[in-house]
Amino acid sequence: MISRTAETAGENTITEVRDDDSWPSEDRINALNQIIRNDVTVGTVLTSWYRAKDASGNMTSKTLWAPITGDVSNGSDVVSNVSAGNIARVSAGDDVRHAAFAPGTMVSSVGSTSFRVSNIASASATGTTVLVFEVRLDEEWRAIPGGGG
Repeated sequence: MISRTAETAGENTITEVRDDDSWPSEDRINALNQIIRNDVTVGTVLTSWYRAKDASGNMTSKTLWAPITGDVSNGSDVVSNVSAGNIARVSAGDDVRHAAFAPGTMVSSVGSTSFRVSNIASASATGTTVLVFEVRLDEEWRAIPGGGG
């Protein structure tokens, strides 16, 4: 694991993780020794940045994912038990990342404490973190219209 922890003014601790053995291989440092995923935690709030690279190692986009805590049930297309604060960050059409959902899964609809996705879960997990696409930036770091919630 490559990480750094720094104490800030007040009681918040900032922890930055640039590589972790527990992450999927596509999130790890690539063959060109470039950071793909960068997790920054301030206090208890996690923000995850993902960088897309072309074959030459040029960054093509940067994406901010919102970590949403909820329950996933095998055979279901619903993420349930989501807090009001978290559900406010979810919008129909947002991309979803979780080991129980196939790549390309998207949010279909949003309720008051749950959201429905485009694929069914292949496993169950309670209180798990589901990453939801929040903001995508282009190579000049501008928000891409329609890019998330």
